[in-house]
Amino acid sequence: MTAKLYVIGDSFSEAPGEADKTATWPLLVAQGLSAKLDKEITLVNPSLTGSSQDYTWKFLQQWATEEITPDDYLVVALTHPSRYWYFEDEPSLTNMSIIDLEWNTPRHQLKAIEYYVNYIQRLELDTIHVKNRMGYIAYQILKKSLNKPLFIKCFNQELGHTALWDEINVAYGDLDANVQAIEFADPNPRLVGHLWKKRDGRYNHMCLSNHKILAEKVLHSLLTGNRCDLTTGFIGKQLTKDILKDTDFVQKELNLNVLLEKRK
Repeated sequence: MTAKLYVIGDSFSEAPGEADKTATWPLLVAQGLSAKLDKEITLVNPSLTGSSQDYTWKFLQQWATEEITPDDYLVVALTHPSRYWYFEDEPSLTNMSIIDLEWNTPRHQLKAIEYYVNYIQRLELDTIHVKNRMGYIAYQILKKSLNKPLFIKCFNQELGHTALWDEINVAYGDLDANVQAIEFADPNPRLVGHLWKKRDGRYNHMCLSNHKILAEKVLHSLLTGNRCDLTTGFIGKQLTKDILKDTDFVQKELNLNVLLEKRK
């Protein structure tokens, strides 16, 4: 027998490059399911750095109506609802804080984004949209008797009553505040700039030891239906000012490809 683990989200869940065989948390979860259920679990993971919830729901709508079966599992790394898929051919261009945005985007498109953010977008509407999206998935799960999906918030966001619906499972806490941020020994943003140039030197903004911890939490939640707790249990304060001089740590915990780019 075979089944699938579907994972979708932003840079917190994006798979390594095709040539990179590092086992990040989505693959570890798939492997864990295979071992626990004694059957092959295939990972499907089109997550994309910088993507919005619009991008995520493009896949969720297709999966929920055409692909996912009661034997499959689903994990959604829920990016912030304020991100918006502005232009069809640029799903990673979703907010004004993207590095080098002004160098890679035509002037008229930059103006369109600026006007939207400054004069149209409102947090209240973003929150309404994400609650409606959650309702769509809850309905599909109920309608098709699918396994309860796990939603992991990448950033803090308001989900209201939808986080308590029986049809879905929303983790406590979020990956930004409760995992990636606590890994720094000093919360000062200067340390982040000192360690990373433009790209985070970690896989999915987490050291690999925390990938293993996250995978265990996700696996337990998928198999039991219990809510996943991101607020405790992760390793913190390992990223110090001089940590990149520790070759053993770098090789075990970080993305060597990105760190090599930093040194160029």
